[in-house]
Amino acid sequence: MKEHYISKAKVIINPTIDNLDELKRSEIALIDCHTYDVLRKKMIFLGLTENDLAYLGLQAIESKSADISEIIDIHEIKE
Repeated sequence: MKEHYISKAKVIINPTIDNLDELKRSEIALIDCHTYDVLRKKMIFLGLTENDLAYLGLQAIESKSADISEIIDIHEIKE
């Protein structure tokens, strides 16, 4: 979300090809985020708990050696 906001502002200020490409990438990331949110809600509807989903998330992070601070930074909205 933050990345999209920043990318959109860059295009408004300086509409270069690189900035437009960055905006496109950030919009794809928003679509991915929405798809994840829909899947998460569907799994809750089917009976998984928030703890089940949290555990699955931790397993995925550990198996892919993802940096949790990067994940948080992408979704954090800052003023």
